[in-house]
Amino acid sequence: ARLYFDAYMLLENNGYEEIEGVKESTKKQYELLYQLSTSLGKTVPFNDSYVMDAKKDIEIIESVSDICIDKEKRSVAFYDSKLAVLRCGDYEIMVDAMKHTAWHQHAGRPNFAVYYKGEPIVIDSGAPNYDRAHLRNMLCSVKAHNAVYVQESEFAGRGEADENLAITEFTEGKSVTVEGTVKTEKVEYYVKRVITVNEDGITVKDEARAETELTFKIDMHLNDKRCITDGKTFKQPMGQQVLYVTTSLPNTVEIRPCIDNNNAIDVTNVLCVGEKTKEFKSEFTFGVK
Repeated sequence: ARLYFDAYMLLENNGYEEIEGVKESTKKQYELLYQLSTSLGKTVPFNDSYVMDAKKDIEIIESVSDICIDKEKRSVAFYDSKLAVLRCGDYEIMVDAMKHTAWHQHAGRPNFAVYYKGEPIVIDSGAPNYDRAHLRNMLCSVKAHNAVYVQESEFAGRGEADENLAITEFTEGKSVTVEGTVKTEKVEYYVKRVITVNEDGITVKDEARAETELTFKIDMHLNDKRCITDGKTFKQPMGQQVLYVTTSLPNTVEIRPCIDNNNAIDVTNVLCVGEKTKEFKSEFTFGVK
């Protein structure tokens, strides 16, 4: 968005004819960026992006141009881009089901992130500097995100799999459904994710199926706060409140590397479920009380 804006302003400020469509595209990009930023104005680190201050950047571009962005946070589905935002009460859910078209896109669709009062609950693992090859390869992979994947055919990045998904249902402030197929050299399977939200919390229901038995897994990346779990209910402090996470399948907790909300290398809690089957079903609930 900023690259488009800088090109537009260089021409505008120096008296040259503008490039047709650049101003309109810049505005659309910033409108999407505004909706895909949290209530604190921070971007979501999907794919190879970092956590940045979208609110501040929009203030800058509005102060030096006639571009003006609508400042109402809402629930919205960007069907062509296959991105969506659900907002209800203090919860914000960002969904990424984009088709792989560029090398900067990580594997694992539909990925999602959850924020409560602007603070992360479910995270994207983030993107490290390019000179950290081992960490980068790990954080690009399908198991580094919050999507259903198959243990027998893990993959990372563009070219290793075709994640062909679509937003098939969307109800503002209530629910979003993403479904489609994932195909690698070894396997092909169908996935469906339904995310619902109300003021009490969030439910994520996943289905997957294949013609043969596969080990379907979900590695849910939570925040890095201390936790306790009894194998079914997972608890973390959220200020004076507590985050409760439940799973329909038995879970285990792992500590894995990530890039944190300050773009620094850190570790975080990962809640893992899985089952070998032809028809996989899973349900997660998240609630802060």
